[in-house]
Amino acid sequence: RSSAASDVYKRQYQRRVRGKTNDIEWDKVFLFLVDERVVPSSSSEKLYAALLEDWLISNANIPRENLFFPDISLPPDLCVADYSETLGRLLLKGKPDIVTLGFGDDGSIASLFPVLPSRIASAEDLAVHTTTSKQAVKHRISVTLKILSQANTQIFFVKGSSKIKAWMQMCDENCCQY
Repeated sequence: RSSAASDVYKRQYQRRVRGKTNDIEWDKVFLFLVDERVVPSSSSEKLYAALLEDWLISNANIPRENLFFPDISLPPDLCVADYSETLGRLLLKGKPDIVTLGFGDDGSIASLFPVLPSRIASAEDLAVHTTTSKQAVKHRISVTLKILSQANTQIFFVKGSSKIKAWMQMCDENCCQY
């Protein structure tokens, strides 16, 4: 089963990478997940790692050691600690150039659901466990605002009338609840 989010990302990656794989020095590309659903590894609800494995990585020569995913087979608290440590090592190489982000019709960005608890909004950690009651998959592992705000460029994927309406409302309010 494919989700709308993964379909949007897949089309964008296909447009950006198709025919250009030889133009990119893939050994200098490092990928990490901004968020992932906490589900069994065989679940069709496992969103982004599966997308990257199935499409982008199979079409590019990105070395395995340049890929960083949360280990969702671990309990959430151990997964967060492990992923925070992994991201810390990655950030020693430099801050992210680009992060791609989904935007939910509930105002969520990267599985950071409004209104963020203060422990997450001010987190010095690099990864957090978030929950939502509005989605089928309740538990997520996400990077924190600390990483998202360090990136040179943030690209948002917003598809669907309810998400566009939420995006416009957020922009009109000139502020964000994060």
